[in-house]
Amino acid sequence: MLINNRHSFLFGISLFLLISFNPVFAFQTFDLSYHHDNNQDTNLQNILDEDFLEMPSSNSFGIENGTYWFRLNIDPTGFPDRAVVYVPTHNIDYIELYSLVNDKLRYVSKTGNIVVKDELAFNYKFPSFVINHDDLKNTYYMKVSFPKGANFPLKIVSEKTFNTNNTTSLIYLSFFYGISLIVLLIHLFYFFKFKNPYYLYYFGFLFTLMFNLLMFDGTLPHLLRPFINLGEIELVFHVIEEICLLAFSIHFLGLKKRMPSFVKFSYSFPILLAIAYFSFSIIDNFKIVAIADSLGICTMLVLWIIGIYYWKENAYAKFYVIGYLILMPLGLYYFIGYGFGWWPVTGEDKIVKIGSAIDMLVFTYAITFRMKTKADENEKKISALEEEISITKSQIKSQDPYFIFLKKNEFSETPLTLKELEVLECIYEGLSNNEIAKKLFISLSTVKTHISNIFQKFGVKNRIDLKSLVTGAIKEHYS
Repeated sequence: MLINNRHSFLFGISLFLLISFNPVFAFQTFDLSYHHDNNQDTNLQNILDEDFLEMPSSNSFGIENGTYWFRLNIDPTGFPDRAVVYVPTHNIDYIELYSLVNDKLRYVSKTGNIVVKDELAFNYKFPSFVINHDDLKNTYYMKVSFPKGANFPLKIVSEKTFNTNNTTSLIYLSFFYGISLIVLLIHLFYFFKFKNPYYLYYFGFLFTLMFNLLMFDGTLPHLLRPFINLGEIELVFHVIEEICLLAFSIHFLGLKKRMPSFVKFSYSFPILLAIAYFSFSIIDNFKIVAIADSLGICTMLVLWIIGIYYWKENAYAKFYVIGYLILMPLGLYYFIGYGFGWWPVTGEDKIVKIGSAIDMLVFTYAITFRMKTKADENEKKISALEEEISITKSQIKSQDPYFIFLKKNEFSETPLTLKELEVLECIYEGLSNNEIAKKLFISLSTVKTHISNIFQKFGVKNRIDLKSLVTGAIKEHYS
């Protein structure tokens, strides 16, 4: 079993869920409005004369990426100390913060993914600022550049509350990514040990999923700022994730036999995704990415519905449906909500990681269960074949003494195949490779392959040692 101590495991999962649902309070009242700088002609001299509109309920403008100005007024009530202003989303190049003093804008500080850490006034994974208590009464203006989706879920908390929540979040993230790393290593180890493609496909899907989660919760943009263009790398990982998910789902659900036409058609999904992302890099229209992401996540929905369809027919379909029961609707919620700005989406939400954790646990067990089931089926087939042949020890003596090597024995852990058994008899008769090929009507290269396999199974290096071992084995077995 993958987990020996069941009580420790259940305690860990309980702790994970408890931290996940730990509520966050004390968000303070503030007024936020916006101006979309469509023509890129708004500056410090004319921004005060522009009209500012009420923020949408989703705090997002979806596909309308580009440059925005925001006007912020904070209610200082309830802030005994400094306040932390932060935006829990990962796709912001920069935010320039200005304070309105004597009808003029005064530069305060700058934050965002392209800002180096040394220039950050407040070092946090999401774009953030710290405002002193006495300055909370001022009006603030923020110039924001959105390279992709224009999502701006601004939050304000006291510094004490922020530090408490941040500590809890670090514990939660460390626990989640620790579990994820262990599961990744398990699948990688099992792939190299058993050479089973299920482990490789799921490893690829899980690895890209973890990358995207690390992007979404701001960890990677913060760690690697600003030296790597993670925006383009993120799109590449979306394509790889789609490919791995398709490959895993097709093999896990056995769709090559059940739905061959769908399998052929499904190969076009990641191709369309790659074309859309490449087009976005040229024309800089985020609508293309939003549509492509929606189609990509809908692929997951289609596969999930197929799993429901084969619920009774395919035992593994149950694992598939249960494994994605939370992650699938969450994917729809986040990709569509973030892409089009229809509802609030932030990088702080923990429910995505809960769904991912359930997915990992279910499929790690399911793949192992599938392998065990396959092994049991193979054992039953071998037993049935042995019963069908019904060869007794006396019959073996009278018919062919070499039949003992069709089973495991003290000289070879791996039984010979019927064809290898025929080759073994020819070797024992002293036939050359060419003579064996002619007698058995097989090619010379096939003869050499069989002989190599026989040597390997018996642990010998030449025919003399092989004959000696076989002679001793037969005498000992029938003595």
